[in-house]
Amino acid sequence: MEARPLSGIKIRIRGIYATALTRLLQDLGGIIVDPSPALQALGFLPGEGPEDVTIHDRLGKDGIRISGTPREVDAVVNTLRAVLPYTLFRELHPGLSLEELRGKTFSLEEFRRIGRDLSRKVEIIFPAPAQEALDRIRAEVRPTIPGHHHFKCIHAQEVDSLETSGDALSEKSSRLWEELVYRHYEKGKFLFVEHVKPEGRVYKYRGTLARIRPGEVVLERTFQPGGHYDALNVPKEAGDWGTVEFRQGSWHATFSYYAADGSLKGRIFNIHTPPQFFPDLIRYYDLEVDVVVWPDGRVAVVDQEQLEEHCRRGIVTEAMRERALEEVQVLLSRLSATEGNAHFREKSPRW
Repeated sequence: MEARPLSGIKIRIRGIYATALTRLLQDLGGIIVDPSPALQALGFLPGEGPEDVTIHDRLGKDGIRISGTPREVDAVVNTLRAVLPYTLFRELHPGLSLEELRGKTFSLEEFRRIGRDLSRKVEIIFPAPAQEALDRIRAEVRPTIPGHHHFKCIHAQEVDSLETSGDALSEKSSRLWEELVYRHYEKGKFLFVEHVKPEGRVYKYRGTLARIRPGEVVLERTFQPGGHYDALNVPKEAGDWGTVEFRQGSWHATFSYYAADGSLKGRIFNIHTPPQFFPDLIRYYDLEVDVVVWPDGRVAVVDQEQLEEHCRRGIVTEAMRERALEEVQVLLSRLSATEGNAHFREKSPRW
């Protein structure tokens, strides 16, 4: 018999991921309470409430927030961890179980506080591979453009209008990439990058668009003298500059650092989820571990212990950890095949 880990759990879902999650969670035994009229028109009939678990978009629409009774939330979270392995999980509030309160007496104020504390809250982030998996699930239910959930984060109405018919979906996806993203990318324009840590900290930096091709962006950056470049332990000096190379679908970006005369000071391969290109920024979720290369050919893997810690805490899934370490091995093999750093140019002209 097919496993139905959510059997009997009542779930209310809203937001841009509602169709895919409704299909997914209902197939796994969940009872969908109060589906939207659009979903009811597709044949998803409403179950009786009230709901045990509520799911809605998180701010920014790069994931969802799940809240409800701790045991039922735990079941939904564990199920999504298994079926959407390339996701990030952040515990916002653990919630109190009724068993913990049994036999105790409370004041009115304590009772009110406990009512607020009963609900468990978890945030789930959907990097590019998770969004693509949800695209495929949604496509089982209704016409879905490749990249649907990514584009919904940019211009939901444009996506909805193009999906009214199910023809030429790949061509429509290419059109959206051009209209919603690449037409905003012009050489010489500043573009921001969001470097998001697994637990949620966000570091922003910006660069000048130096090279643009569909699915590939190179940014050029300048640096103020003083201090050292992380991991390389090389001093920042006057006139230093660098590049960051992003490729759609790649699990790493290449950070190159140059002196004023163009000589290479070092290179860092930052392991992260595939970058997501937006009209005014690029976002990725850092997986901590990096491969560092010096001009003399030395190579090192750094910060793997931070990745392991995030995995131990349940923020990074085991599948995500394995994929990050696989990327490290691919890079090390590539570097070894070219005798360390010998394939890098000693000097690099600026674009």
